[in-house]
Amino acid sequence: MSSALEPQAASLGGTASDVVINKVALGLMMLMSSEYASGPEIALTATPVPDEQAFEAIKAAIDHTPKDRKLLLNSGEFY
Repeated sequence: MSSALEPQAASLGGTASDVVINKVALGLMMLMSSEYASGPEIALTATPVPDEQAFEAIKAAIDHTPKDRKLLLNSGEFY
């Protein structure tokens, strides 16, 4: 039985049809400092998030992902 707070899931297609992922992912772009951005159009935080805090956020997202699912960690510098 799934929890009301548990994210919805989706199955991938083709040869990965047995892979189930959350429909909610974790975007990592705001964990970067603007000094690492690749272009003036990217407005990120002026002060970088401390590594310890960033890794705690990533670990919390992974820990809250049901064991039978995968979590997408979006590390793209664009949305």
